[in-house]
Amino acid sequence: MAGTRSTKSKRTRVARGVVRAVLAGTGVLGLTTGSLIAARGGAALPGGRECGPSEESAMRFYAVWWALGGAVMLNAARSESPNPVVANTAAGAIFVGGLARLGAAWKTGWPHPFFRAMIAMEMLAPPAFVALNRLAQREDDTTSTR
Repeated sequence: MAGTRSTKSKRTRVARGVVRAVLAGTGVLGLTTGSLIAARGGAALPGGRECGPSEESAMRFYAVWWALGGAVMLNAARSESPNPVVANTAAGAIFVGGLARLGAAWKTGWPHPFFRAMIAMEMLAPPAFVALNRLAQREDDTTSTR
């Protein structure tokens, strides 16, 4: 039993470390790209260029929200055991964002190859992240009932 608890503790610590690293990396990405797009608009995008006034206005507004999401993820990553609601909500938002990109591709055609890769990542990574986050929280659930 002691060996099982030790192995479980090690797996939990590793899972928490990966969750924190993913939150930190995604947070830096969100804060950086959101800030760049808010400042430069469509010209900051791979293969991008300045859009019309309405598109630029909307894109720059939403970029600030993406930057804010990045700051929230960075803050969550600072915790030894990141809040699972924050982590899973971020993963869910990224997944839904990928669905929105997929809908845009369906309606208007495929975007720049960078964004095609992002769609794939946004569809595949969040479910894996939620499963990993569940593993990272498992020990907390079992030790709190003792």
